Amino acid sequence: MKLNNLISLLSLAVSLVACSGNEPGKEQAATPEAPVVGADVDEHGCKGSAGYQWSVLKNECIRIFEAGIRLDPQDASLDTTLSAFIVFKSEDDDAKAEVYMPGQKGSLVFEKQPQSPEGDPGTWKGGEMTINYWKGMYTLEDKNKKVLYQGMWDNK
Repeated sequence: MKLNNLISLLSLAVSLVACSGNEPGKEQAATPEAPVVGADVDEHGCKGSAGYQWSVLKNECIRIFEAGIRLDPQDASLDTTLSAFIVFKSEDDDAKAEVYMPGQKGSLVFEKQPQSPEGDPGTWKGGEMTINYWKGMYTLEDKNKKVLYQGMWDNK
């Protein structure tokens, strides 16, 4: 009797498993694959999910919040939670400045201007914007000389 019960139970289990498959002629919906973390490499090999962006001046992937000078928003029309960053090729080479602004893909490159007779220590022009440096303070201004972003250089 026990053997008959076991055989009945086994045949019921096999029947259930066989019936749970797809109906003939119907395809199963593809299960979307989860994105692989860290697989977001851009055309330069920079991993955005790890905070890396391409630097034209340094010719490498950098984290702008580590390599750059933070400029906080000053104009009321800007999002106060997002900063801009200035990056130079090195501490000794400031002939060009690279600026990363919120909401902008990539960076803008600014050229250092000749020093003024007044002894202005640093001015860089890029398109219709200007970076000014005075006594440790950087400002990023629009074409109307309105200060958009501002930040201190900390050379610790």
